[in-house]
Formats: sequence, structure tokens, C-alpha cells
Amino acid sequence: MEMILDAAELLVDDERIRFVMVGDGVAKDALVADAQRRKLSNMEFLPSQQPEGLAERIRNSDVCIATTTGGSFSEGTVPVKMFDYMACGKPVVAAVAGDARTIMAEADGGVIVAPGDSASLASTLLRLLEDKDERSRLGKNGHEYVRWSYSRQHLAARMDDLLERVVRRERILGGGRMEFRRYLTAKYLIDAALASLLLIVMSPVLALTALLVKVDSRGPVIYRQRRIGIYSQEFTIYKFRTMHVHTPELATDLLAPTIHDYTTRTGRLLRRLSFDELPNLWNILIGDMSIVGPRPALYNQYDLIDERRKVGGDVMRPGLTGWAQINGRDSITQGEKVRLDEFYARNCSLALDLGIVIGTLRTVSRTEDVGDGRPVEDSEQGGEE
Repeated sequence: MEMILDAAELLVDDERIRFVMVGDGVAKDALVADAQRRKLSNMEFLPSQQPEGLAERIRNSDVCIATTTGGSFSEGTVPVKMFDYMACGKPVVAAVAGDARTIMAEADGGVIVAPGDSASLASTLLRLLEDKDERSRLGKNGHEYVRWSYSRQHLAARMDDLLERVVRRERILGGGRMEFRRYLTAKYLIDAALASLLLIVMSPVLALTALLVKVDSRGPVIYRQRRIGIYSQEFTIYKFRTMHVHTPELATDLLAPTIHDYTTRTGRLLRRLSFDELPNLWNILIGDMSIVGPRPALYNQYDLIDERRKVGGDVMRPGLTGWAQINGRDSITQGEKVRLDEFYARNCSLALDLGIVIGTLRTVSRTEDVGDGRPVEDSEQGGEE
């Protein structure tokens, strides 16, 4: 925590910033003495407080700081206060490493700086001070991440909902009709056979596409991304990279104003032809996806995941293409996608799947309703929803 005092010393002349430390840990006396020696008028030390009072203190702050020591010891250390801060909807400046750094990156609920780097801590605080919208965005992201991933009430509700829907799956899927259940079994076999055939037939196209991606821009040819599949369970999706590394982790519609700045030249062509989706064939072969089904949501699209789950739209394996993709694709709202996914889950049939495949070929040939970017994956670029 000495780095916080170092940052406070760098910012001592800025009257807009005040540091507050709460607690009575073993390091407190030394920190108080050090702050007095340095004459840090922008430091305040408060005693330990009850949870309600501490939560109120956090909510009254603009930014919260979480720190760990450097070195191998901190690799598995996750400060509990990170979750308190995010649960209260506050952005976090996290001077952390290891597991804590991974969690903060996944949450996109704050800014990560190196442990012990007081200069970066000070400059980050100044930047957040000037950017209220960024503080709001980070705080909202952190709150949603904790609510979705760590709230006992939410996790229990999801578990209860999952068990209930597994029991009544046949009623949701096609109304429990015998012909529907037979088709569902055949659908899995058809998917595996078609994926195997297409991977073989299109191997020259896959190789050429990989070469173009590699030559065109720096970064991996294939990227991996966490997506949400059947019964809202997570899996890893594979695609050809279409955007430059370090693209902001935002959904396509949020990147729209500056989408061309992030998409590579090859990426624009691949997106128009939907060739960036070809590695999805491997996901189909291993059973994570289907040829036809709802497009898989990003792992952090919490609202979309919840809405699909409520209407039973996630009871089918996600697809390479789907009913929503031939009825608007990137141009329709999230609510419309959910309704289309629900319709597919309740009416899936061989005739409907064939119609979707034909409609997809028609849409791709006309490059209709195709966005020019994807959210970020692996801190570089991301998916399509």
C-alpha cells in the first residue's frame, strides 16, 4: 500500500483528489506515520467500519484502489475489496497481478496498472478524474460482472432455472413432439457429417484465408473467444481474426462510428463474405455448435443471455447461422434477436433449417446487414453479437 502514499505525494497539490484509507490493519501505524512525515494533506485514515458503513463510503467515492504486492506470491492473491468495489458500481484502479489481474480484465471494471508503479497509479487517477463517462462505464461493467458471476442469489437462481428447464426441455423444444425429438437426434449427426465434409473440401480456402490474415496485419490468425452456448453454458469459439490487435472490447454497434479504424483490409473482405466464421466448423465438429441455431452471445452480454434464457432461446446449440441472421443480422435490435431465437427453439425442423441455410447463402451473396467489426477477444478483438 506504500505505492498509494507515493501516488498521493505526486498529486498532493491537486485539491480535487483526496485519498481515504479505511481499516485497522497491521500496516496502519506505519502508513499514518509515513503520511505525516511526508505532510500528505490529501490523505485521510479512518477506522474499520461495519459492512453497511463501508459500502456507503465506497459508494460516495469516485474511484477505488486495489493493490497486491509484486512477485510470485501475488499470482494467486485476489483482494476481496475488488469485488466490494465492483459490487458498489465503482471503477477500480487495480495494481494487481496474476489471478486478480485476469478477473479485472474479464470484468472490464477498471484500469490495471503494475504493482508498485505509483506514477502509473497517479496518472490513471488523473485520467479518470477528467472522464466521467469512462468512470460510469467501468463501474457499470464491474457491477454486472459481479452480479452475474459471483452473486449467490443470481447463481442460485440460474442453477434452479437450469435444472427446471432441463426437466421440461422436451416441452419447450418443439412442444415435445416425437418427430421433433427424432429430428433433434438426426440434427447432431447431420452437423458432424457436414462439418467434417466442409473442413476437407474447403481446406484450400482455409489455408489461403489464414495466409491473407497473417500477411495483412500483426496478430494471431485464429483467435479464441469465450461465448455462451446451450443452456447458457460457456465454450470457446474459433474464428479468423478480422480486426487489429488491441481493439476496444465493445459490441459491434458501439464500435460503429469508428469501425473502419479497427477492421483490417482482409478483415473487411472476410466479414462481407462471412469467411471469418469458417473456423466455427471445428466448433460444430466437436459438438459446441450446430450448422443452424441462435448465434452465440459474448460471455459478458449479460442482458442478452438473461433474455434468451427467460424465453427458452438458449435450449438449442448455437449455430453458424440462424433465424435471426437471415432476418436482419447486425441491423436488428437485441429484443428482436431474442424473439427470433425463441421462435427457432420452438419451431426447429428440417424444413426450417434448410430454409435458413438457403436464406443465408442468399444474404451472404448480397452482403446484407453485415457490420464491419467485432468486439474484442483475448484483449485484441471479439465476437459478432
